[in-house]
Amino acid sequence: MTYESAWLVGNDPKIEGLESYATPTGKIALVGTSGLRSLGLICELANQENIPKLIIVDNSIKVIRFWRLLRDLAEKVAPENFQTSFESFLQEHSSLFKTVSEIIDPNIKHENQDPVNYMNSLIAQYGLDYVLSVIKNTVIIGQSWAEASLFIAIGNILKLHGIEKTYTYPSNIEACVNATTRAQVATSIKLFKPCLSIASNNQGGRPTKVFLNIPETIEQSQLAQISLVKVQEIINEEPYRDLIVSRAYSKVNIQTLLRGLFSSIPQNDRALSSESNMILRNMKAAFSNIEGITPPDKQKQMISLFLGGVIFTMACDISKYSYRCNDEFKKYIVHLVSSVREEPVSNLHGILGNELFFGEDPSFLQEVGNKILSNFSGAFLWSLFNQPLNLGFGTPRTFLPRLDAGNLALLLNFCEQHSDNLEIVDFEVKPFGTELGCRI
Repeated sequence: MTYESAWLVGNDPKIEGLESYATPTGKIALVGTSGLRSLGLICELANQENIPKLIIVDNSIKVIRFWRLLRDLAEKVAPENFQTSFESFLQEHSSLFKTVSEIIDPNIKHENQDPVNYMNSLIAQYGLDYVLSVIKNTVIIGQSWAEASLFIAIGNILKLHGIEKTYTYPSNIEACVNATTRAQVATSIKLFKPCLSIASNNQGGRPTKVFLNIPETIEQSQLAQISLVKVQEIINEEPYRDLIVSRAYSKVNIQTLLRGLFSSIPQNDRALSSESNMILRNMKAAFSNIEGITPPDKQKQMISLFLGGVIFTMACDISKYSYRCNDEFKKYIVHLVSSVREEPVSNLHGILGNELFFGEDPSFLQEVGNKILSNFSGAFLWSLFNQPLNLGFGTPRTFLPRLDAGNLALLLNFCEQHSDNLEIVDFEVKPFGTELGCRI
């Protein structure tokens, strides 16, 4: 953490051309930094039908303190007294911020640097209640933008709360750090997958240009390189518990979750063997069959089918192509599958025959899944499903690249927390880590 003062209105040039990026309906979130410019940007990009979620990520103790005090002010004073109280607040806490007192280049347009005028203009344009609601609901996190794990955590929480449209405002952070940190910040933004990232340069110690960037995204397989243990450490620290958004718990319907996971399984993947593709197709058909009946252990059957089916198809392809994956994973997969029938994987093709390749009988795949559930390790399975494999088709990728990391994390958490009863229909997700795959 640093002791840098907040640029209260922001030292970036005036940010223009945002009209085409605004969201006319639906929920949005913006991850911003430093002072009130983040507040102005989210008001400009959002709509009046939903209160947007502003998230401040900054590694300055002064910035974090400023925002928490401002949020306290918005929560405690009567709305009609806020503007007057804001002036007193600035006088009392002037050590926490700074403004651009001298504009070197008269050709560069800046926002009005008087914070009172800036706040009043936001209230006049968007309404007092709206601006106060944004401030009251602001999430404030003392952390570096280089911490990719944090951005995965934030992204997954927002997704659980139905917020798909996101923006980032790193200002000139990338331009002011060394090459290593710059690459880490860029990775964080790519992992977060914003529809727009608003950044600026650093020329002679000041930003002179603003860039409206649409960042590239990172392949799902690269998520495996991000430590979920680190995510857990972040979320468990008291200062970051602002990550609870709007309600204490979220409910996830397990049937819906499983439906989403099975839908991510391809009908045909050219990178996989014909045997594996056939098993995956039969596995999806078996899931549809189970959906249409009501056995007492319906959800357990679905879960064991999913876990066992994916692991067995991995075993088939490892056996055939000897993928260069982690030796620990390879041993686990081959040993697990072989132990179900006490036969090598290569022999199972002939033994199971039509049952496995030409029918929809899921019994063997469920046997594999039940074996997994009997000695369950969510953390290990998370890494296994997300390991990058060299499939011989260019860039390494995960075995099932369309598999949603957030949904997988939820399922693994559910299995770990409710191993004694996998028939619970609605899973109550605690907001600190469960929904992120952090506890696994």
